[in-house]
Amino acid sequence: MSHAQPVEATLLFGPFRLRPAARQLERDGVPVQVGARALDILIVLAEQAGEIVSKQDLFARVWPNIAVEEGTLRVHIASLRKALGDGRSDSRFIANVPGLGYRLAAPVFRSTSDTASDANMASIQSPSLPARLARMIGRDEVTLRITETLLAHRFVSIVGSGGIGKTTVAAAVGHMVWRNFKGAVLFVDLASISDPQLVSSVIASRLGLTTTSDESVISLVASLQDAKLLLILDNCEHLIETVARLAEALFVKCRTVHILVTSREALRVHGEHIHRLLPLECPPGSGCLSAAGVLAYSAAQLFVERAAAASDGFELQDRDAQALADICRRLDGIPLALELAAARTDAFGIRDLAERLEGWLLLTARGRRTALPRQQTLRATLDWSHDLLDKDEGILFRRLAIFAGDFSLDAVIAVAAGGETPEAVIACLSSLVAKSLVALRDPRAGANYRLLETTRAYALEKLTAAGERDQLAQRHATFFCDLFERAQGEWDLRSASDPISTYGHQIDNLRAAIDWAFTSRGDTWLAVALTAAAVPLWVSLSLVRECRDRANRALSALATSMPRDALRELKLYTALASSLVYTGGSAEEVEAAWMKTLHLAEELGEVDHQLRALWGLWMVQDREALARARQFAELAQTPQDRLMGARMLGVSHHFLGDQSRARDLFEYVIADDVPLDPPWRLGRYLIDNRPFAQAFLARVLWLQGFPDRAAKTAARVVDDLLSTHRTHTLCEILTRGACPIALLIGDLELAERYINLLRDYSQRHAYPVLHIFSRAFDGLLQIRRGDSTAGMQMLRTSIIELDSSFSHYRAVDFVGQLASSLGHAGQIAEAFITIQQAIDRSKHTAEGWVQPELLRIRGELAVMQCGEAALAEAENDFRQSLRLASEQQALAWELRTATTFAQVLQTTGRSEQGLAVLEPIYSRFNEGFDTADLKVAKALMDCLRG
Repeated sequence: MSHAQPVEATLLFGPFRLRPAARQLERDGVPVQVGARALDILIVLAEQAGEIVSKQDLFARVWPNIAVEEGTLRVHIASLRKALGDGRSDSRFIANVPGLGYRLAAPVFRSTSDTASDANMASIQSPSLPARLARMIGRDEVTLRITETLLAHRFVSIVGSGGIGKTTVAAAVGHMVWRNFKGAVLFVDLASISDPQLVSSVIASRLGLTTTSDESVISLVASLQDAKLLLILDNCEHLIETVARLAEALFVKCRTVHILVTSREALRVHGEHIHRLLPLECPPGSGCLSAAGVLAYSAAQLFVERAAAASDGFELQDRDAQALADICRRLDGIPLALELAAARTDAFGIRDLAERLEGWLLLTARGRRTALPRQQTLRATLDWSHDLLDKDEGILFRRLAIFAGDFSLDAVIAVAAGGETPEAVIACLSSLVAKSLVALRDPRAGANYRLLETTRAYALEKLTAAGERDQLAQRHATFFCDLFERAQGEWDLRSASDPISTYGHQIDNLRAAIDWAFTSRGDTWLAVALTAAAVPLWVSLSLVRECRDRANRALSALATSMPRDALRELKLYTALASSLVYTGGSAEEVEAAWMKTLHLAEELGEVDHQLRALWGLWMVQDREALARARQFAELAQTPQDRLMGARMLGVSHHFLGDQSRARDLFEYVIADDVPLDPPWRLGRYLIDNRPFAQAFLARVLWLQGFPDRAAKTAARVVDDLLSTHRTHTLCEILTRGACPIALLIGDLELAERYINLLRDYSQRHAYPVLHIFSRAFDGLLQIRRGDSTAGMQMLRTSIIELDSSFSHYRAVDFVGQLASSLGHAGQIAEAFITIQQAIDRSKHTAEGWVQPELLRIRGELAVMQCGEAALAEAENDFRQSLRLASEQQALAWELRTATTFAQVLQTTGRSEQGLAVLEPIYSRFNEGFDTADLKVAKALMDCLRG
C-alpha cells in the first residue's frame, strides 16, 4: 500500500515564494540568490510572520551551539535585505524593532500547492494598481474605514495636502477590495495629463473602449452602465472641474461603478463622501521619552523604518528619542517629509538633523529616484499645489507665512489683507483650506488656522521674494501687541474665561513678533511693549527662563534708547525678579530687582505690584522675612491676597521654629473656602496658595510627630497636581514637601519616585535651582542606600551650586546631613568644620527649625572623637537639642536626639539612663511605627531592656 507524500508548504509574501524544505526563494517565478545563513534567517522570520523574533532566538535557530557576535547577525540581515530589494520602490520586508529583534513586515500566506499559490499571489497584486507596500505604517484603520465607506456608498474622495499619503492609501484600498470586484479595479494616475479634454478618453483607453473626444464622457458613461468596476482616479486637483463632472455622471448613471478619488481638494459634487487624510500621529512635545515610547507613534515608526533602509544598522537609542519626537512634530507627521528627512539621517544623525531642520533642508531634501518628479522634493510637491492657485490666492498664501503658529480669521484680515474686502479675504482663505494648503485647527474651538511647517517654509520664500516680509512683520507685531495688551486684564479677573487656552497657542506668533521687532529692520518700542504685555502668558506657561531673558532685553532697550515708561518698566522688573527666583539668579540680583519693583510700585501707587515685591523680598531677606510677611498681610486687600499673607507668615514661623503657630496658619489657608486661583493668575506669585500650604503642613506634621499624616498629605497634593499644568507649583511641592518627607520617613522607593519627578519636570521646564535640589535629594538617597562616596560628592556639589544661586532656597539642612555622612565615613575633621558652618548659617538665616538636628549631629560627631571631654561636649549638645526641640514642639527631632543619646549612654554602660531618655519620647507617638526613625528607636529600646 502506497502512502501519499506530504505536500511541501510554500510561504508567499509580496512577490516572493519561499519553499523552506527545498531551501528555494523565488521572485515572480525567478530564483533569488541568497546566502545560506541569510536564507535560514528568512525562514525563521517567515514561519513566525508578523511576530518579533529576538536576536537570541535567531542565534539559537541559525547558529545552534555556536557563539556568534551580534555584528555577524547584522551582516547577514543586510545581505538578506539586499536580496529582497528592501528600500526599492517603497518595499520594506525586514523590519528592525529596536531593543527587541526583527520581524517580517509583509503579510505571509501559507499554501500547499502551486495553484493556491497563484491564487494568493493574484489576490496580493494587481496589474492596474501600484505595487502593494510590504507594510503601511499608521494607515491600517484609515484604509479599513475608507474601504467600508466606499463599499457602502460607492463614491469617496481622499483629500489632503501634498505628501500626506493619499495615493498610498488609495492603492491599499484597491488591493483590499480586489476580490469584491473580481479584479475589475482600474487605477488611473492623472498627474501627467494637462489637457482636461483627455481625461475621459484616457480612462476609456485604459478600459479598452473606443471614444471620440467630443463624446468621451457620454460614451464612457454609456459603456459602464452595467459594469461592476472600481475606478480609482489619482491626483485630480489640477483637473478638478472635469473630474468632478465625470465622477458625478458615473455615480448617478452607473449604479454598479464605485469611484475612489485622491485630490488636494474635494470635488464637491453629488454623492461624494469626503475623507480628509490626517497626518501620522506624532509623539508629544513634553515628557521624558524613551525610544520605545516614541515608537508607539506612527510618525516615528515611519521615520525609523526609512532611516534603517537608508543606513543599515540604524537603531533608535533612548538618548535620541526626544530629538526624533521634535522632528516628527516639526514635520507635522507628513509621511513624505518624514521619509525625506529620514534619508538624511546617515549624513547628520538624529540630534544634528533636529537642529538643522530649517526651511532649506526641508524643501530641498531628495527622495527616491523612482518617485514622480513632483514627489522627489517637498519644493516640487508644493510647486505643484502653488501653480494651481489664482493670483489672489497666491498673494494670501505667501502672506500667511508671517504667522509662526495658529492664526484667527481676525488676524488674517488685519495682517494679511492688502486692501481687499474682508469678504474677499475670507473667500481666498476658504479656498486655501479646501486645497489643503491651510490647515483648520479644531473648529469646535473657533476658526483657527495654521500652515504646516513645511508649507510655511515654502511660503516664506515666496513672501521674501515678493519683498513684503518686513511690511507684513510690522503689521503682525502690531496686531499681537494690541491683542496681548487687551488680554492683560483677563489675567486678573477670576470670572474671565481661561486666557491660557485663549492665548496660549499664540506663543509662537509672540516670539516671532518680538524677535522681528528687535532686529535692525524692526521697531524697538513695539518690542518692549510686546514683551511687557506678554509677561503673564510666559509665567502661566511655565516659560520662566524665556521670560527672564526677554524682560532683561526689554529693560536694556528702555534704559539705553527710549523715553521712560514707568508702568512698562514696572511690569518688566516684576517679570525679571519673579523669573530670577527659578532660573538661578544670585541673591543680590533678585533682591535688587524686587527693590526696584517695590520703589516703582510705590511711585505709581500700584498696590498689586507692591504686594508682589513684598512677596519677593520676603523670600530673599531671610532675617527680615517675618517683618516682610507682616507688611504684606497689612497691605492685602482681596481674600486671595490675605490667604497669601497667612501662608507667608506660616512659612516664616515654620523656619523660625514656631511649629504650633505655623500649623495653625497652614490649616487656616487650607480650610478657607476661597476658590483656588485659576492657573493663569499664578503668575502673580508663581505658585498656588493651598498646595504650598499643604506641603509645608506636611513638614510641620512630621516635625510634630505625625509621620503617617505627613506622608499622606504630601502624596495627596502631588497626585492632585500631576493632573494639572501647574508645573511651578508641582516642583515646589516636591522640593518643599514630598522629597524631604519621603527621605525623613525612610521610604526610599517613594523618595526615588518623587526625586525622578522633580528632576524630570525641573529639567523640562528650565528650573535650574530646583534641578539642583533634585540632585541634592538624589545624593541623600544614594547615601541612604549605602553608596556614601557617590552620594556625598553629589550632595557637596549641589550645596556649592545652591550657595551660588538664589538664597531663598536654603541648604542648611543639606549641610548638616553632609556633615553627618562625612562623620560616618570617618572624615571627622571635615565633618566638624561642616557642622559648625551649618550651625552658624542657621543662626544667620534665622532657621531655628533645624537647629535641634544640627546640635544632635554635632554631638554625634563629638562622640566619634572619643575622650571624656568630647563625651561631655556631646552630652551637652544632646541636652540642648532636646530642650530646643521640646520648645518647638518638634517631637521628631526629640526622638532622633533621644535615640542617638541613648545609644551613647548604652556604650558607656548606662543603659537604664538611655532607656529613661528614649522611652518617654517614643511613648508620645501614636502613628508612624513602620517609619525608619521609630523602628530604630524601638529596636534600641528592646536592646536596652534586655
